[in-house]
Amino acid sequence: MVSFSFLSFFAFLSSLFSLPLAAVGFYGNAFPTAVSPWTTLGPLAFVISISLLNEAITDIKRHRSDRTTNNKQVTSLELNDLSLSEVSKPSKSLTVGDLVLLKNRDVIPADIVLLASSNDLGSAYVETSAIDGETNLKLRRSPSLPGGRTFCAHGDEDDSKLDLLRRVTTHRFVLDVEQPNESVATFTGTLSAPDVPDAVPLSADNFLVRGSVLRNTRYAIGVAVYTGVDTKLAKNSRRAPSKLSQLDRLVNRAIWMILLALSLVCTISASVATAYNTQGWVNSATYIYPETTGKPFSGCFGCTLSSTTTSNDPFPGTVNW
Repeated sequence: MVSFSFLSFFAFLSSLFSLPLAAVGFYGNAFPTAVSPWTTLGPLAFVISISLLNEAITDIKRHRSDRTTNNKQVTSLELNDLSLSEVSKPSKSLTVGDLVLLKNRDVIPADIVLLASSNDLGSAYVETSAIDGETNLKLRRSPSLPGGRTFCAHGDEDDSKLDLLRRVTTHRFVLDVEQPNESVATFTGTLSAPDVPDAVPLSADNFLVRGSVLRNTRYAIGVAVYTGVDTKLAKNSRRAPSKLSQLDRLVNRAIWMILLALSLVCTISASVATAYNTQGWVNSATYIYPETTGKPFSGCFGCTLSSTTTSNDPFPGTVNW
């Protein structure tokens, strides 16, 4: 996470522009200057440190939220001595095939196929505002068997458990579902049981998406078909993008213009210097090479400092041209 945050910080061209300039001045003498490289490296390191600290705080909060969600207790129905017992476990421990008992206003911990509920015909209502922003309740139904029968008894929780126990221990049933995917609004699969002549098709009407909330339903029983990273909610999660403000975009455009101008000036200067040197024009430049000697002037234009002094001289030395 730190490496990603560090690299994403250089999406700001101001940082990417400052780092090479500071590195050239700090590690080499190609461009000697009286200004210390730390005048660039210092502010850059300070800004990067503040940015990484902010990213670390955000990441810690995100991990705490994930830990709270993963450790939230859910009720699972497990077969124990020819009876279904309620076992409380963290949601991260749910596996495919677990029977889950949900109560009203419970957050659905995994992608679940509804089997029974307290409502008529095994229906249930769910709120998906945390997923798609829609506040209206959506109706979900348990699979309908031929003849208008439901998969197991509904209305009374104990009757549903007993009927479900009968199917688990004697008849068994098999769910064949599609591969995990990102589509929240669609679901396909089939339910097969020995006492059912043909496989019962399953659709999104029988599907409870992880992250939705059970509403207006006293209880609901379902079987987990996708858990963990295979749930549709996890498949749709994306890494948080790097955010750029309007001012950052304006600075980036300005730096692109500066880089373009510098590249253009350097290219023109290099071209002119190459043509100047190859054409022999340098020999006619008297301000560089005197015509009489063909040698360049010294730094003080050939002046020499005499060390002879007299008692009448106001200064301890004279300059002879």
